[in-house]
Amino acid sequence: MCDCWDPKTFHGRGRAHFFRAAADAMRKILIDYSRGRNAAKRGGGRAALSISSVAEALAAENSAGLLALDGAIERLARVHPRAAEIVRLKFYAGLADPDVALAVELSERSVRREWTFARGWLRDSLEREGEAAEP
Repeated sequence: MCDCWDPKTFHGRGRAHFFRAAADAMRKILIDYSRGRNAAKRGGGRAALSISSVAEALAAENSAGLLALDGAIERLARVHPRAAEIVRLKFYAGLADPDVALAVELSERSVRREWTFARGWLRDSLEREGEAAEP
């Protein structure tokens, strides 16, 4: 393994920068893949997706659900940037609370509080989107 990918020395910016970059890279990979699948299906319809079912959606290759979730995270980022960053680090980078806390320079308790808030916000956003999509 190359030393340049060591989280402690990643371009001299430290562990927090490494995890943010990893989460952003994973997000871009998943979204590009999902958009490609939807383009191949020619508009394969958007399905509502709860944040708790994201793992199942990815396993089932539910690209519309992933795109809906990413859109909800983008909307969350406009009103609560820190909560959205925590979601990205947990979801896209797969970090546990202690690692997220280090990356965003918060206490673990604050990370859990923001995560709880963000999950509820995203769930409500996805439900509203799902209701709007129903005929």
